[in-house]
Amino acid sequence: DKMSFVVTELPSFAWSPGQPKPKTAAFEERTFRGKPFNFHQEVQLGLHGLRIWAVSGLMLQMFTEEWNADGFVGSRVLELGTGCGIVGLATAYMGAQVTLTDIKEILPLLEKNVAENFQHTHQKSSVNVEQLLWGSDKPRCKYDYILGCDIVYGSQRDLRYLFDTIDEASDDNTIVYMGYELRGGDEQTFFRLMKERFDLLKEENAKYRSGDKLIFKFRKKKDWKKPESTPSD
Repeated sequence: DKMSFVVTELPSFAWSPGQPKPKTAAFEERTFRGKPFNFHQEVQLGLHGLRIWAVSGLMLQMFTEEWNADGFVGSRVLELGTGCGIVGLATAYMGAQVTLTDIKEILPLLEKNVAENFQHTHQKSSVNVEQLLWGSDKPRCKYDYILGCDIVYGSQRDLRYLFDTIDEASDDNTIVYMGYELRGGDEQTFFRLMKERFDLLKEENAKYRSGDKLIFKFRKKKDWKKPESTPSD
């Protein structure tokens, strides 16, 4: 089943003011664990979440090689910045009660992909689609697993909001998987915050790496204490 999670990325496009905004769409027919796994994608200016990004393929490879077919049965899974839904829906194929979240502009395509694939998900799974704005909306509960693929980018403020959302949605037993493509820039803000509050389980992230794409696995530090604030002069 290895070829089933090789992700074909839609091409980027160049656009100049005054020209019609280009729009490209694609339908990917794949399989995951022997079942149909099909996704609609689009390229639209300014909406990165309408496309499947290559780091998702590493996450699917991990789910295939490291987990059994019922590996997520009974687990509550939250995916942040879900986009097309390929990673979160994979956990539903393995029995998860998964909540797929993104900004409202992404949700119509995400719901379309859920409808395309839901009949093939595990009989004990459930799939919910919700808007979740980091720094504004609050997660509904604590989750067993939190997933994110290629969502660590943007301003320091956005990255702080992402960290806060993960912190609020997790407890000491939550496992966080982050698929990440090395780009440089402000991303280190996010990883600095994560390493203060979470343990990086290094032994888990080396196997699934392809060039500048890799997967990080985190768990909250059980003995962590919030630093005491010092009064300003």
